[in-house]
Amino acid sequence: MDVIWPPEFANAGWALDLTSRFSVQEQNKFLPGPITANTYHGKIYGVPCYLGAGLFYYRKDLLKKYHFKPPESWEEMLTQGQVIIQGEDNPGLYIYSAQFKQYEGLVCDMMEFIWSNGGAVVDHRTGKAILDKPAVVNALTFVRDRIIGKAAPRGAINYEEPESLDVFIQGKAVFHRNWPYAWAVANDLKKSKVAGKIGVGALPAFSGHSSASTLGGCSSV
Repeated sequence: MDVIWPPEFANAGWALDLTSRFSVQEQNKFLPGPITANTYHGKIYGVPCYLGAGLFYYRKDLLKKYHFKPPESWEEMLTQGQVIIQGEDNPGLYIYSAQFKQYEGLVCDMMEFIWSNGGAVVDHRTGKAILDKPAVVNALTFVRDRIIGKAAPRGAINYEEPESLDVFIQGKAVFHRNWPYAWAVANDLKKSKVAGKIGVGALPAFSGHSSASTLGGCSSV
């Protein structure tokens, strides 16, 4: 089951309580995040099978051409992208491609912007939403005003993973956010125009903050 399903399956009675069969000692062999994702009301309902996390893909050939290192901040990404696009003189080239359609992927992408600005959606001490905090508002405003229709195509509001990846592997974006599977696709000579020309690393953060990535993956039940 996908990483977001354990609470739903457990609540519906569709998943077996594995607490007596999956000891804390065994759980400690895994990263904390996947264990938390499989825990519902103090009981565990899945064993982590494989993990995924949001990654930052980039055209290493273009960065090298313009003497750039992979950007560490979102602001730096925009600055580098603007220089590259102006230098390439290619109206079909965008700075960024990611998942902004109204679905699970949008939540993942926006959480990464929020977290990497020091914000959060929920105050874990009180359980209350804190979407009105400046760190959250500023991150969302950045995406609305500087990413959608600017750094990324306006059509990005309809992009899920396949559409956003297609833009990148067709050579129409300098930077791209996706899951680990995209590495193999982007380096497939039969599918990608940028095979062998890409690098991958941690997502940027806002200045003064740390990179953050949404957890993905699946578990066995």
